[in-house]
Amino acid sequence: MISTLHVSKVNGQAISYGQNVARVAPGEYDLTIACGIYVADRYFPSDSVIHANLSGNHVYRLRAEPQARKCYPYLEDTTGKE
Repeated sequence: MISTLHVSKVNGQAISYGQNVARVAPGEYDLTIACGIYVADRYFPSDSVIHANLSGNHVYRLRAEPQARKCYPYLEDTTGKE
């Protein structure tokens, strides 16, 4: 079960911890994603860097696929979806 999932850095610069929203201008970024997963009552944290090309006036949702002891994060463009 994923218990932690947030953007912790944008292009290597830390952003505010504890927010579930990362606001950046349109452009290309390297996003460091902090993810924590529980497997059989043990916690496994991991950081991943994903490259993102973000468009203006779009909303992206951070998602992750858990596999074994690691999270594989990705962005989903949710613009216009309910």
